[in-house]
Amino acid sequence: MSISPDLLKLLSTEIDFFRKTTQALIKRHGGMTLAEDVHVIGPHDKEGDSEKPYPFATSAIIHGNEIAGLASLNAFCEFLLSEEVRLSMPIVIFLGNVKAAYAGVRSLDSDLNRNFGRPPKPGDHESQRVQDLKKVLAKVRYYFDLHQTIGPCPKGFFIFSHTDKCYHFARGALPRQDMVTYWDGIYTTEGMCSDQYVNALGGVAITLELGALGGFQPWQVSLGFLGVLSAYRYVRYLQKHGHVPHWHQDERLCGQLGTIYTWQKVVPYPSNETVVPLLTSANFSFLKAGTPVAMVDGKPLLLDVSGYQLFASYYNTLKDNGHKPHELLRILKVVSHEEFSYIQPPPPAVTTAGSQAS
Repeated sequence: MSISPDLLKLLSTEIDFFRKTTQALIKRHGGMTLAEDVHVIGPHDKEGDSEKPYPFATSAIIHGNEIAGLASLNAFCEFLLSEEVRLSMPIVIFLGNVKAAYAGVRSLDSDLNRNFGRPPKPGDHESQRVQDLKKVLAKVRYYFDLHQTIGPCPKGFFIFSHTDKCYHFARGALPRQDMVTYWDGIYTTEGMCSDQYVNALGGVAITLELGALGGFQPWQVSLGFLGVLSAYRYVRYLQKHGHVPHWHQDERLCGQLGTIYTWQKVVPYPSNETVVPLLTSANFSFLKAGTPVAMVDGKPLLLDVSGYQLFASYYNTLKDNGHKPHELLRILKVVSHEEFSYIQPPPPAVTTAGSQAS
């Protein structure tokens, strides 16, 4: 997949702006460049002098073709340059895979967002890049990552491994935003994601999906900026007061909090010789049991549960090359916060996991 000349021009402008603005931020607030497109901004101890953690980190372009978050980070950088802002804590801002972004692809050699639990692999761009990111994320307490979905999606949503801290971080940042959560801390057996890595080391990490791929859609850029800004304010409040804010418990928000989903079933990608996915509807579309979701060796594969569609695969073994995905799709169900917090979840319907999703 290649990137159009017009979009490439916009992307280059945004990346140049990011690089100039982060250097201006370092000059204004202090800080340093830790690796290519990885910066700590604000008061900090020099690298190697202290093991103090970074209170807050935010990122975009972990997947190369998910570029809307870049413009969101640029808007956040502009905010930090305003005269009214005085940083009282160090924050980390970084881009994950700029080389893949310039190529207009998700990744060059392997999925960067599945490499955080793997040893380095010589000659693999993403495997090498992730070593720089791991050094930084290992010291991060709160991490806010920006992504986009491969398939059509009518709205933005959070996705994260459910803990009380992750839940309150998401609710405190964007209380009206829907969220997709899961209990066991394992999003995919394909490999460890950046937010899983931070959570596994005792941090608090969540991802905000900005909707479907499609360049720099204004509503997606605005949502990303608002999310990053609100997440930063949440962590700043925590640093100042010693406890997390619970803005989402304000009476004005009663009945307006975003919906909580979790998956009730993961439908694995069939191992048959020919698979033709049939789904063309958007994420969060409701599918009834009995809906044909793929043709497998010429026969329809029917869904055996009803629920909301998430991360459907569009890989067609009749025409596409490369590795088959692990999943055909996931089916979501709605749960309450009380149910999610106090009821032990049942074992997953399908243990084979993995996805082309962000």
